[in-house]
Amino acid sequence: MLLRVMSHTELLRRHLANAGKPRAEQDADVYAEDLVTEFPYAPEDHTRRLEGPEALLGFLSRIATFALGFKLSEPTLVSEGDTFVAEYHGSATFKSTGLPYEQDYVLVGQVRDGKIASLREHYDPLRVLRAMGEIP
Repeated sequence: MLLRVMSHTELLRRHLANAGKPRAEQDADVYAEDLVTEFPYAPEDHTRRLEGPEALLGFLSRIATFALGFKLSEPTLVSEGDTFVAEYHGSATFKSTGLPYEQDYVLVGQVRDGKIASLREHYDPLRVLRAMGEIP
């Protein structure tokens, strides 16, 4: 039996599609069991590191609890190889404040054996804090 290997773009699309979905509807098959996810620019007291697919999927499922209409644009793969770089845009309205959230993301990921092994998502933390009403 031949196994089909997903392209980096397909892996990334499936990963991004997990954001905001209930856990039962998420796709864990795109992640390596030892997945590490990092958010190096996360504001203080926000998630900076997650280990394993379950931790990431739980985090992604919680987006719907605080963000209304969360959407991510089609990602643009800037480079591809074992390590890839992608860019995409996100938008939502924060439920607690009614304030809009617009964010541009840069993701550095690594693929190993056809699965995402690490993710490092870079974004502007000030945009998060503004949407939360923590800064003007």
